[in-house]
Amino acid sequence: MDKHLNKVESFHIVEGKVDVVIFDEAGNITEVVGLGDPSTGRNFYYRLSDSRFHTLVIRGGFLVVHEVTNGPYRKEDTVLAPFAPTESRREDSLAYMAALALRVAARHARQN
Repeated sequence: MDKHLNKVESFHIVEGKVDVVIFDEAGNITEVVGLGDPSTGRNFYYRLSDSRFHTLVIRGGFLVVHEVTNGPYRKEDTVLAPFAPTESRREDSLAYMAALALRVAARHARQN
């Protein structure tokens, strides 16, 4: 989970389904954007224009996504989310993502 300073990111879904989850600075979910390839009936494109913490929750066995951002890449422009475990803490990361997937599913259920 991260955000990219002074960058714009776009996600084009080629195959599969995904939820792009946007967070505030404290780690609260502020938005969930459901995307999918054209056969899913979901939007297949999303542009994240602001520097906001985000992650992807893949819905299904796989996802093919074309992600684009403006360059140049500079490591110092990426801010890791202080509210989420780092990837190096694999078990904690897996548990966090599993809990996040449940939170997102519950949010979808409330909206439908």
